[in-house]
Amino acid sequence: MPIFYSMIKKANVLFIAMALMFIFSLGMLGLHLAYQRVQTEQSDFKHYYERQMMMQLFLADYLIRKEHYPETGSVQMNTGKIDYRL
Repeated sequence: MPIFYSMIKKANVLFIAMALMFIFSLGMLGLHLAYQRVQTEQSDFKHYYERQMMMQLFLADYLIRKEHYPETGSVQMNTGKIDYRL
């Protein structure tokens, strides 16, 4: 009988260790997904504001020099390209 009890204790220790590893891995996965989501949101916000600034710069330049721009075309700026149709 004592051998049987020692096998149960070893199995319990192994089960507890595996359960802790599983919980730890789920926690790390959650942290990774949260970090990835934050990074994606930050880059989306950055691109949104860059697009808005490019549009404002184009419109300001267009109001000053209307004759310079044909009805349709594209303008290359330092952060990207704007396609427009007037």
